Amino acid sequence: MQQTDINQLLESARQAQLAGNNCAALEQYSQALLQHPNELNLQIVCGNLCVELGRFEDAAGHFRRILAFNKSANNKNPGARNALCFSLQALGNEAHGNGNYALAAASFEEVLRHQPNNAIFWYNLGNAQRELGFTQKALNSFKQSIKLDPNDADAHNNLGNAQRELNQLDLAIASYEKALQLKPDLHHALVHLVHQKQHICDWNGLDAQIETIRGLVKSVPEAQNYPIKISPFAFLSMPNTSAAEQRVCASNYVKQTYAHFFAMRDSLNFTYKKNKKIRLGYLSADFRLHPLAFLITELIENHDKTQFETFAYSYGVDDKTPVRKRLEAAFDHFLDIKNLSEIDAAKKIN
Repeated sequence: MQQTDINQLLESARQAQLAGNNCAALEQYSQALLQHPNELNLQIVCGNLCVELGRFEDAAGHFRRILAFNKSANNKNPGARNALCFSLQALGNEAHGNGNYALAAASFEEVLRHQPNNAIFWYNLGNAQRELGFTQKALNSFKQSIKLDPNDADAHNNLGNAQRELNQLDLAIASYEKALQLKPDLHHALVHLVHQKQHICDWNGLDAQIETIRGLVKSVPEAQNYPIKISPFAFLSMPNTSAAEQRVCASNYVKQTYAHFFAMRDSLNFTYKKNKKIRLGYLSADFRLHPLAFLITELIENHDKTQFETFAYSYGVDDKTPVRKRLEAAFDHFLDIKNLSEIDAAKKIN
């Protein structure tokens, strides 16, 4: 392409920007960049436009290329590094919100190579790792976050969650207590604390704490905003709670925790077709050595295969046990969706 053509592209891009059409501007600048891939100003412009358009993965690509060029030229560029970190953080947050925890974890792992002393990045990495089932890694990330910011109540709470999942209940209780010491209105930490005290039969102060939670369920529904604040499963186990209170707790939990997924569902607009056999889908994280397996394996094996076609969608760990293998053989189709985003998992099931 001749220089005049490049100038025309750049002028078209500038005019599109002035008119507020950043999509068209990005397209024009990108075409110019194809002809001059080492032109750093074009990389910067494209990266910034991608950020403005919310295309954080593309933005990160542009800023990575700038840093790679500067490294080879022994020329530091803190601005590009900061822009890359911003893009990776935004990408990680967006991916986590969409249920793409693998991409979220990868984004925060990368940004931490540039800013290893950022407590928030360690916290977000821990959240993604925990969702992926990497509980020990998540625990280490939360500890690193707390080391950098000891006064973050949420980090102490989430450390407690990881400790709980690793059966370190005494440590989990201490973490929840620390979280509440730092932030007394961190309601979900109080719920976790009560539930784990029940598990180890520590009744000290329990009645008063349960009464506090009952009051929150009845009068402060916003205490259950996403992420999970008052789990209906934990609330169900608390003595003296009424059926009406349990229903309120569960209803608030569903509406406020999954509202954004309802919007996703509506936007996907799935359609279905009739099949000769009735197709049954089973969704679980516990197709493994778990009480669920002992309860359902023979049920699955004894479906009438002339009438039903069975599908398993597993979003839990493959523990490689004979119990897991038997379940895999029991279904007509066994699909592992653990590493899919919520949207991709829904598409797979559809």
